[in-house]
Amino acid sequence: MTKRAFPSDLGASWNAFHQKVYQKLQTKNQKETVSSTLRLVRNLPTVLRENVEEVETSKEFSVFLNQVQTHVTTHGYHSKSHSSFWRHALRNALRRSGYYLRMANVGLLNSSNCLLRVMDAFARREKTVTYIAPMEYFGCATNELRCRAFSIERFSKDRLDILLETVQNQVFYPWAAIDTAALSQYWLLIVKEKRSVKPLGRIVFPESFGQVRPTYSPYPEFERALRRLTLFDWQPDYGRGKKPEERPDWQGWLGFKIPFVIRLTDDVLTSPQAAPMMSSLATEPYFDPTTNEEIGEQPQRFITLCERETRALLSSIVETDRLIGTLESNPEGWAFLIRALGFLAKGFFSQGLEQLLWHITVLDALLGEDTPGITKRLARRTAAILASSEVEKKKIAKTFRKLYEFRSRLVHGGEFDDQVWESHLSDSRDMARRSLLWFLNLANKILLKTRNSSDRTIPNREELLSLVDVSPNTVSLLAKLMRPMPSTFPAVASWTDPPTEDTD
Repeated sequence: MTKRAFPSDLGASWNAFHQKVYQKLQTKNQKETVSSTLRLVRNLPTVLRENVEEVETSKEFSVFLNQVQTHVTTHGYHSKSHSSFWRHALRNALRRSGYYLRMANVGLLNSSNCLLRVMDAFARREKTVTYIAPMEYFGCATNELRCRAFSIERFSKDRLDILLETVQNQVFYPWAAIDTAALSQYWLLIVKEKRSVKPLGRIVFPESFGQVRPTYSPYPEFERALRRLTLFDWQPDYGRGKKPEERPDWQGWLGFKIPFVIRLTDDVLTSPQAAPMMSSLATEPYFDPTTNEEIGEQPQRFITLCERETRALLSSIVETDRLIGTLESNPEGWAFLIRALGFLAKGFFSQGLEQLLWHITVLDALLGEDTPGITKRLARRTAAILASSEVEKKKIAKTFRKLYEFRSRLVHGGEFDDQVWESHLSDSRDMARRSLLWFLNLANKILLKTRNSSDRTIPNREELLSLVDVSPNTVSLLAKLMRPMPSTFPAVASWTDPPTEDTD
């Protein structure tokens, strides 16, 4: 470990505190109860926590805290005011870094190295925040799926214990200790981000404080990941592989659910997050195959992907990440697509008729205009994008008009003349999802084509919709005819004002 010189007063106060900790944690009573595996011998967590709390109320701790404040604030980032913040931060740094546990289990540690670890925690200006969410109902053939924006992973209990700091939490933050045995049965959606460490001793309101920004799911931390994941064709095991016309009216689609989000930070100056309510996880009993006796609970799984289906999910993640990544790096003029992705996520986590409402809103964001005849226009455009034959176009347009009628009656408080089925919700999601994919592919091709062009102008939404309204044959014909035309077309001065010969 790199050596670093600290002021003599800081070093002296630390050595005094370090000795105090050693004496308190290495008493005969403590030695009899210390175990590296934290077995509950004479209730070790409680004994150790009580001894540490006593040390943290000692004179030595207060002197060391004062010296830490004095030294750290000379660098100008943290403020010495609000001493309660500093006491809380120092306690967390000593507990979460494993200092007390190592002192209890190993004995007297190298004083200089321990002080360096503590001071490094106060010197940090950036932290990594990790968000973890179990994906209910979901399972696949691999324990790891990765893309640039997120990963899906399944961890063993031992690995989760390290990741979630189970040992430290059981001793010092029992309210934050998570049941890692239960969590290890789930695939976890994981997102990481870098953030600035908040200055100690200051209450700083960001410039955005009080502003209301659009969020598109109950899980804003995962919205970039959800933009990619919700575009996959999620289906339950009993419906996967069937064409829409093969599914009965009662059968809809099903995606994964997120029951809670775990927030981790490597900034040890802060306390860990309170443990989530594991009882909110959907489980079902499982039985001994020989005796048929119930022996425990297991996660409910309705989406279990085989190896081939897992590869399809990974391909979808990689491809949508590529498409959306291009869009996110060139957002000008394409904000409607970002909003449509958000509305799809809203539909993904909504229930019942709200699903239909948000999925039709996706189509409205992509294809709608605030003009009379919107239903017919949306039906025609949706059919033009999703169908390749006239028969199929008529079928899709008819289905859309039925869905839009449900949406209008819901929004305007009308009565439903026809029964809404789960299959209608599935149809609305399928139309929204596939239309979004069409636009993402179109945007990707346009943006990549203009990237290396001297003319970086891209068509706006209205110009794109005018292309959708034209028949494919007409588009092909116009493309051929327009190639030799002047760039100012349709305004061509030489056509309307032919040049005349110069006269003397």
